Amino acid sequence: MAQLQTEALEQAGDRLRPHLEAVPLAELCGEPAPDPRSWSSIRDPAERTRTALRETYAFYSSTEPMYVRLLRDEPLMPAVQRRLRDFYGYLRSIQEQLAAGRRLRGRRAQYVRAAIGHALSFPTWRSLTHDQGLSNDDAVELMSRLVEDAASSGRVVGRASAQRYLDAPVRLSARAIAPRTPARPPSAGGAM
Repeated sequence: MAQLQTEALEQAGDRLRPHLEAVPLAELCGEPAPDPRSWSSIRDPAERTRTALRETYAFYSSTEPMYVRLLRDEPLMPAVQRRLRDFYGYLRSIQEQLAAGRRLRGRRAQYVRAAIGHALSFPTWRSLTHDQGLSNDDAVELMSRLVEDAASSGRVVGRASAQRYLDAPVRLSARAIAPRTPARPPSAGGAM
């Protein structure tokens, strides 16, 4: 059964390939991706990162259904893999641009690039906003703090770094900290 599904997806991918390759990814989602050139004039690296994440997360919010499907189909459809390769390159260029303005070297630069790459990732945004219940603004704040901590401490996690997190005020919306009520399972066959 799984083999039949894989073959069907590959055949669908073959039929879609000319259409996917003829239309830029931004046009497929109906909204252009954020333009990194608009952030280049922001001199403060922290504010530049915050602005980039704010615009990227807004883009993810408006294009989420398409990216969920593309990422789902990516392992099985070469046409989707080719389309997403450009998008991943776009994200890497943003990652490099945001890291370059910090004048860091060595392991600290590696940590900052990793933190920025993680923050720019669609699955990271989706986990924060869906699984963890954060708003886009709260997700931007959290990921910006991650990047700034990586830039200032040079360590992924250390005693001083952990203490700063414990002592720092956290600005999250009431929605982010409200208790989540579990979804009620559907009743089987009527009233109880």
